[in-house]
Order: sequence, then structure tokens, then C-alpha cells
Amino acid sequence: MARLLCGGSNGRSPYGHQGGSIRFPIFILAGWIVILSCQSAWPQGQSEPIVSGQTVSAEIVGSGIRSYCFDASTGQGVVIEMADLSPSGNLKPRLVLYDPTSSPVVDTGPAPDCGRVVIENVQLAKSGRYTIVASGLTSDSVSRRFGLSLVLIPGPAVSRSDPNGGFVASGQTALGTIDLGGDTDVFKFYGRPGQGVVLEMVDLSTSKGLDPRIQLYDPCGIQVATADGMDRALIDRYRIAIGREGFYTAVVSDGGKDIDTGQYGLTLVLAPGAAVCTTDPDGGDIALPIVYQGELSPAGDVDIFRFYGLADQRVTISMEDLTSRLVLEPRLRLYGPNGLEIAQSEAWDYALISYRLTEPGIYTILASDGWLDVDSGVYGLTAHAEPATPAGVCPGQAVPSDGNSVSQCSQTMIACNPVAGADSYDLYLYPQNCPAILVAKDSLQPHWTMPRRQRQITYEWLVVANTTHGPIQGPVWTFTTLECPDRLMQIRAVGQGSAAPKPGQYPYKKGETVKISALPDPYYDFVRWEWKRLSEDPNLDPNVAATIDEVWPRQVEPIDPIPDRDMITVAMDDDYLVTAIFEQIIHRFTLDTDPGWKRTGLWAFGQPKGAKACAKVGGADPNTGHTGKNVFGVNLDGCYSIADQNEYVLTAGPFDLRGYVDVKLRFWRWLNSDEALYVSNSIDYSADGGTTWKKIWEYKDRGPVSDTVWTYCEYRLGPDADDKDKVYVRWAYKVLRPDAYPATGWNIDDVEISGKPKAGR
Repeated sequence: MARLLCGGSNGRSPYGHQGGSIRFPIFILAGWIVILSCQSAWPQGQSEPIVSGQTVSAEIVGSGIRSYCFDASTGQGVVIEMADLSPSGNLKPRLVLYDPTSSPVVDTGPAPDCGRVVIENVQLAKSGRYTIVASGLTSDSVSRRFGLSLVLIPGPAVSRSDPNGGFVASGQTALGTIDLGGDTDVFKFYGRPGQGVVLEMVDLSTSKGLDPRIQLYDPCGIQVATADGMDRALIDRYRIAIGREGFYTAVVSDGGKDIDTGQYGLTLVLAPGAAVCTTDPDGGDIALPIVYQGELSPAGDVDIFRFYGLADQRVTISMEDLTSRLVLEPRLRLYGPNGLEIAQSEAWDYALISYRLTEPGIYTILASDGWLDVDSGVYGLTAHAEPATPAGVCPGQAVPSDGNSVSQCSQTMIACNPVAGADSYDLYLYPQNCPAILVAKDSLQPHWTMPRRQRQITYEWLVVANTTHGPIQGPVWTFTTLECPDRLMQIRAVGQGSAAPKPGQYPYKKGETVKISALPDPYYDFVRWEWKRLSEDPNLDPNVAATIDEVWPRQVEPIDPIPDRDMITVAMDDDYLVTAIFEQIIHRFTLDTDPGWKRTGLWAFGQPKGAKACAKVGGADPNTGHTGKNVFGVNLDGCYSIADQNEYVLTAGPFDLRGYVDVKLRFWRWLNSDEALYVSNSIDYSADGGTTWKKIWEYKDRGPVSDTVWTYCEYRLGPDADDKDKVYVRWAYKVLRPDAYPATGWNIDDVEISGKPKAGR
């Protein structure tokens, strides 16, 4: 099948070609004469090799051609895409595929009004070396660039030049990038008869220009489903038939008329199938009734919940948007034990399903964002059933818990709860994306010693309870084995950016040092690192965190901010969650020069003199800024006066925040002051040009402020500051009582205003 991705399809598929006896046919393109074979002589050299999963970029001069060769076997499916990358956009790409006898298999013809052609849903009839001829329909001598990709099904999913793709698991949202026009990425999963398949691809690019496209191929290389969309594509009506068990292939690309690039997310759900993975722990088995709070992250994420239902039960399921800006359009889908969708609901901020079940078995709930925009955020899920489901009717309470990690050398048990009426149990255990393996049959109790397993492999397992009324199959659970002894590092990215190593879960030897780099997307800045201890090792001092370079903060708070450094080094003495925070910087002031902000009282701009403490509270002033020499401070060479009891402020602005929401103020401070009963220190903002002010921080503690180092501060402005054109921020101090102690007061540096682009901006 030849496809023009611009609203039409007029390709030719000459399977009935009469020239099969001609060994090397002559192919004429606007004056070039080419003898087609794998070693053909052609104006730009011999045919270049290309492999499945690879995307190449090259140039065509005028009406010339480029030729590529690959080896394939009978019955393999093939997908080839070519896209015009020239600035003029008038290459009018054309693809012709020749078989090992040099007979044409597919000719797309030139693309008349768009820049992309695709050969898809073609099964190769012969084994041997095939030739792709790429050309354009132009008569000048201008050099024009194009992109071309090849996918063989079955075949490799990735190549050295294009690592995007690979295996994807149920419950996982895999991130990838369409690197250039014509790029196709390949994801594989193992499917079993009776499973419903849900594949959702969403545009996560900063330009929001991708038109996601998914093709699903069965183990025989036959295209069984496709989906296109403006900002997402969804396949959710396909169920694997008997006799079609094996590896399925999802080919993802950019569709539509325009040639775009950028990041995307691809989510796989198999119903029934695994519900959680190490990178997305939300979801899993639930017992009704339940009230649950989860997070859709990244945008396009789908969370999976499972419960065992009985015939004639009425289940009521609701999903509510809990984001501060109400950006989600909650969407609920309910799948039955047979893998088919039986109910769905989608609404602006609240979705509701009420459904009477028709058969016993495991039901699957999918919670996701709706179709209006591709958003992420926190949601609430509630579900209950009437009448209630009795306990012990289905295998549950998995040990190890679903999505957990297990050390390779531990003697962990593998078990679940007993099922009422069961007289024996069968255990299936197998590597993820592999055929199911029966490892124990007719066991009297549902617990076993963990079988030997390979390290750094994710396994799926399930238990079948055998009863007099027939087998009752439990959910599919997962766990990941880790090399021992080891420590676990979970890396996350929040905002528009990533990290190296990529966000995910990684095992490391105890004591090993790990370097992590933050990688912001264009127009975004890395803000800080956050960390949290995951284990509860009683031998570790809870006040001492992992060693990150030489200055990891030693604070008691569960999460310590680590700003400014885009690379950190972690000494793995424990299990950690490390998060890279990215935000868009709207305004930044390093204070290398005076920005001219209005100041009253002793507020001044310049280099602090390092003045010593003036009385019994506080410490000395710094002698330089956090970066550079200058700061804004209260009396740069001494302390505030206790005789003057007026409020004095430093006012910054106005700031134009049109087009931004969730605005934050960030800066570094060095503050020394008497306690709050005697001296007031606060920060305010105004969203109406300075007419009214609202407080975002105020020191209220009993006891003085005594900063001895520069301290990072971050505060969120209220929603009334969103999308405003004249927003002010001010720092204030005021002596409240004449018996207050003098101190060196405020010093601030490196002020930033950040926010999120408003939807549709």
C-alpha cells in the first residue's frame, strides 16, 4: 500500500507487473539512466545500506535519485517513509520499492501537494535484497534534502543512528522524539489472545506541531489498526484474536501535510495485562470502595486500575480534576474481562461511569486526560460497587507488590492471598514481553520460593486458582530484579526537560558514585534538583543525605532543593528519588547592574561590606553577592535602625506576565533579623499595578533569623497574577518595637520570575 500523508492516496502497487523476466530493468528519471540492482551504478554512487529502525537524511540534486538496499525474508511486513526536508518544500518525494529480482513492488508516485509519501501494509513475497529508490519531481539543478526511514516487521526496532523505540510494557508511557521529517520509531510488545490493546500517542513537542500517527502490526507483519490525530492518536478498538499471539509492532510517526519534529509520548495498555511499571507507579489493583489520588505525568499518561467484579454488580466510577488551574478533561474507560471496552465517560472536570457488570472477572479502568488539550496533573478517582465484592474471590495481595523491585540474590517468596473454594494453584512467571511460562502447577497453597531469575529484568507473573467451577485467573503483576548488593536510583524530570541518564529507575552498587545531568528543552531553564530518601535503613543518620558534590544541603526536610547546578554527583549509600525541575524563565535579574527598582529607607544597591552582627541576634552581612558582587540590601555597611519604626520596601517591576500562569518568584537571600514579635520581614505582590498587595511570605517564628550562607527561596504568586501585564513584587521590613535588636537585615540576589505558558500560547 502506498500512502500520501496529505489527505489523499493515489499510489500505485504494481504487483501484476509483466516484466519479471527482465533481470535488471532500466529506470529513467528525467535524464538519469539507472540499472537497478544492489550493486547498481548510479550517478551518486552505489546503493547505500539501510537497516530496520534506521532513519537517514540525504540530498537529491534536481531530478536525481538516491538508492538504498536492505535484506528481508518472505512474509516480513515493510514500512518506508520519505519526507521533504528542503526549505522550499517542493521536492515532491517519490518512492519505488524493488524486490530481489528487480521487479517493482510498490511505486508511490510523486506527492503532488505535500511533502511526504509512505509505503505501508506491504508483506514481502520473496527473500533476498530489496532496493528503495528515492526521487523527486523537479527539473532544476537545486539540491534538496529529504529524510527516509525503514521498518521491517518482524525486525529490529532501533538502530545505532536512531535509538528511539524498543520494547514497551503495559502501563508504560514511553517517550521518544521524531528527530527529522520521515523518521519512524518502532515499539514492540508481546500480545496474547483475548487482550484488548490501547495505544495512545500524544504530541509533547514545544511547537505542538506533530500530528501523531500509529500503525499496529500483528506478529505476521499484517497491519491491523491505524490512527491519526491533530495532537494525539488513539487505537482502542483492537482485540487480539486466537492464533495471533506473539510480538506486535507499533510504528509511530508524524502525519499530516506539514513536516514536523519533536518529542512524543506513547502509552500502551493491555486489558487484561500489567497495570504499573517502575516509571509510573500510579494505578494497579484496587478493592472497592476506594478513594484514590494520582497524577497523569507526563502529558498523555494513562493510569490503569483493576478490580474483580461479579455479575449483576453495579459499579460507579468517577474521576475529578484536582489541578489548581483545572486543566484536565477527565476521561474514564472501562474494559471487561474479555478485553473489550464496555463504558466510557469524558467531561470538562468530572467524568462518571455507572455500569451493571454482566460477568465475573477482572475489569480494567483507564484514567486519562481528554481530547481538548494534552495536559498533565493531579486527579482524584473514586469507585464503589453494589453489592460489595466478598473478600478472597480472586488472587490478590501480591508479594512482591506490583511494580516493586527485588534483589537478585534475596530468597523472596512469591505469593498471593488464598481464593475461596480453590483446591490448587498454578503459577506463571516469565520475562516481560515474552511468552507465559508455567513454573508451578497444582500447588496446594498460593506461595512459592522465588525461582532463579536474571538481574535487571522485569518479570510478569500471575496465579490461576483452580476451583470446582473452573479456573479463576488473577491479575498480571510485575517486579524487576536488581543486581545485589545494590542501591536504587529513581530519576524524574518535572517540566520541559529530561536528564542523563534518562528518567527511570536504575540499580547501582552501594558506594558507587553517579553523575546526573539536567537537560532543559529549548526556551526552558533547569531550576533545581530535589531529592528524597526511598529506603528506611536504620543504620543511616536521617539528617545526612547522599553526598552530592561537596555542598548537598544537610537539612531535615524530606525534600531539599539543590539549585543552579545542572550536574550532580550522588554517592549511593541509600535508595534515592532525584528530580530535575525545569521551568520557563520570564524575567531574570543577576543584579550585575542596577535594574532601577524603587527603594525606600535603608534599602540600597551595591556590594555588601560584610558588616558584623550589631547586637545579640543575627550574623554578619555577606561581602559579595550570591553571583557577582552586587545585591539589594538593607544598609550594605551595617544594620537597620531600631529608632525608625516605619515600613521600608524594595519594589521590583512592573513585570509583564501576559501569556503565563502558575507564576513563581525565585531568589537567593542572606537575612539576619530579630524575631517576628519585634521586627517584621515579608514579601508581597500586586497584580493590579500596585493598587493592592497580597502577602506571599512573612517570617513568623519565635527566634531570630540568622542566615550564614546564601539561601535559595521560591514562592508562588496567586492565580490573580496569571496573564497580567503589570505585576509588582516587594520585599519589606519594619521595626515593630523600640526594644528590638538591630541586625544586618535583608540581602537578595539572582531574582527570577518563572511560569508556565498559558494553554494555547
